[in-house]
Amino acid sequence: MHQQLIKQCEKRLKTLLQSQAAIRRMRQTEDQREAEYTLEIGEQTAEICAIAQARVRPSDVPLVQARFGADCNQRMVFADYISATTADELRELGIWFTDRLGNAYIELPDKLLIWTTGAKPARMPAAKGQYFGAPGAKVLHYLVKHGPELQATYRDIRAAIGISIDKIGKVVRELTDMRILRSTGAGQIRITDANKLLDLWTAAYAAKLGPSLLHGAYVAANNPEPDELIRQAVEAMGEDVLVGAEVAADALTGYLRSDNLRLYVPEANWETVEKELQLAPSTRGKIELCTLYSEELRGAERIHGAIVLDPAFVYVELIAGEHRRLTETAVRVREEYLAWTLSSD
Repeated sequence: MHQQLIKQCEKRLKTLLQSQAAIRRMRQTEDQREAEYTLEIGEQTAEICAIAQARVRPSDVPLVQARFGADCNQRMVFADYISATTADELRELGIWFTDRLGNAYIELPDKLLIWTTGAKPARMPAAKGQYFGAPGAKVLHYLVKHGPELQATYRDIRAAIGISIDKIGKVVRELTDMRILRSTGAGQIRITDANKLLDLWTAAYAAKLGPSLLHGAYVAANNPEPDELIRQAVEAMGEDVLVGAEVAADALTGYLRSDNLRLYVPEANWETVEKELQLAPSTRGKIELCTLYSEELRGAERIHGAIVLDPAFVYVELIAGEHRRLTETAVRVREEYLAWTLSSD
């Protein structure tokens, strides 16, 4: 998949450069996600580090930036599609790009400028597969949380997240066919493409699982601070309340401050939390209640006495927020708690 993307973007790039400059691929990594090039224009030569990343939204730009090593002279992204907004952000950071449609940015002062944007796909393909539903997303979270090596039968996974063995089997077979994991059939699972698994988990959470877990948005009487609400929730619910999203990210990284609060509680306890915290439904509320569907959501950290959501869950919550500061924090969460996903076989 990445090899095809790189080849198509290389072809687009050579067409755009024509006789102005010559570009040559010097090296490519075994996973086919990264390559090195030299760009020659007259007597000037630029050394380029390129990465292949199918989807690059504005909120993905910090993630893209984090993938480049400190020793990269010039950075370039190959993608399926770069929107005009994303193009502006990449150009501001000095990151060159080319996509399958011919949108591109390359700039060598006084030598070369290619700035082509506005080409759009006729239709963005919809994600398909068992993994893309809410049940499938729960399986993806389990794999990300426990990866890269798992010793778990389908029965173990069913007991942990409440998904049928048939559904789990279909998701695992899909991921095996996509070369994202290898399964021996004896309960041993190894993740072989962590980046792709994380991409699927991020997309499935944002489109399916996240919305299905949201019970509602609220305001609290007398507008208490988030830390006070958390303490009240712990007094009322004990271990059955988890803190997610921005407050959880602050507990994990110390990098984010927010007045928004997301609490995860069992569905049977929604009314109790609403009563004890004096919550009133509001479409503009900064307090959200979500369903705590499994013990797998529990992380190891605490804040104001409450358990913090599992970092793999906090990561996708932040990415789904589509805000630069949230995405920057997500990068930190990944680096500190999901470091194994930064490399694959």
